[in-house]
Amino acid sequence: MKFQKTAVIMLLGIFIFSAFGCADSQEASSQEETIQVYTSIYPLYYLTSRIAGNAAEVKELMPPASDPHSWEPSPKDIAELQETQVFIYTGAGLEPWARDTANSLQENGVKTLEIAGTLFKGSSNQRDPHFWLDPLLAKKAAEAIKDLLVKADPNSRTVYENNYRELAAELDALHEEYIKALSQCSRKEFVVTHSAFGYLAERYGLKQISIMGISPESEPSPARLAELAKQLKDKNIKYIFTEPFISPKAAEILGEETGAKLLVLYPIGSLTEEQIKEGKDYMDLMRENLKNLKVALECREKK
Repeated sequence: MKFQKTAVIMLLGIFIFSAFGCADSQEASSQEETIQVYTSIYPLYYLTSRIAGNAAEVKELMPPASDPHSWEPSPKDIAELQETQVFIYTGAGLEPWARDTANSLQENGVKTLEIAGTLFKGSSNQRDPHFWLDPLLAKKAAEAIKDLLVKADPNSRTVYENNYRELAAELDALHEEYIKALSQCSRKEFVVTHSAFGYLAERYGLKQISIMGISPESEPSPARLAELAKQLKDKNIKYIFTEPFISPKAAEILGEETGAKLLVLYPIGSLTEEQIKEGKDYMDLMRENLKNLKVALECREKK
C-alpha cells in the first residue's frame, strides 16, 4: 500500500513537471515565432504596425523628427537590421542607402520589400516617393505589406488579413472624406514647400505649385522666387503651405511679397516630437491636412 502511494506521488510529480515544462516550451516557442520587422520611415511603420498587431514586433529605423530625404542609418542601425526577418522601405530614391542594404540583407535570408517597386511600373528611382499622401495608394502599399508578412509568418495569416481589412476600410473612408471635402472648392491650385503632394493632387483633381522640387534640399533661386511671386499675385493665391523639418524662409519671403498667409501641410514622412507626445498618427495628420486644404482652396461643404 505504501509502495502504491509513493508511486502515485512520483507519477503526479512527473506529470506536473511535464506540464510546466510544456508550458515553458510553448511560451519560448511563441516568443521565437514572433517575427521582427524593420521599416525605414514612419508611414511604413504605421501601415505595418497596424497590420501586424501583436503578431510581429515592428520597429521604425529612422528616429522621430528626422527628414527622410537626408537621414542615413548608423553602423549600429545596420547591425540591428542584420537580426531582423523582414525589412520594408520606400524606394524611389527617398532612402538612398536602402536598396544596397536590402540586397545585402537578402543574401542573409531577410525578406525585403521596396514599396515603390510594387506601386509603379518602370524605374522607381524616377518617381515621387510620397505615395502615402494618397489614401488609395497607401491601401495598395498596405496590401503588399500584408502579403509579405503572411509569407514571412504564415502561422499568423489570419491576424494579418483581418487587420489589413480593417485598415483598408479606414483608408477607404479617409478617401471618401477627401472626395466630399474637396469636391466644391473655388480653387484647384495650392502652393507647397516641396513637391511631396503630387499623388494627393492627382487623386483629387488639384495642382500643387512647389517652391522647391522633390528634394527639399534644393533652395529656390531669386529668379524662381520672383516667378512664384508673380504667379501667386496673378492667381490671387492667399495661402502658402510650410512643413516641419524644412526652413520656412522661402515661404516667408513669398508671403511678405504677395500678402499670402502661411499654413502647415504635413508630408508625414516623420512625426515631430510634439505630435508623438500628443499621440497623433497618420490618420490624424491626414485629417489636419484636409482641414487646411479646405481653407486654402476655399472649399464649401458638400450637402
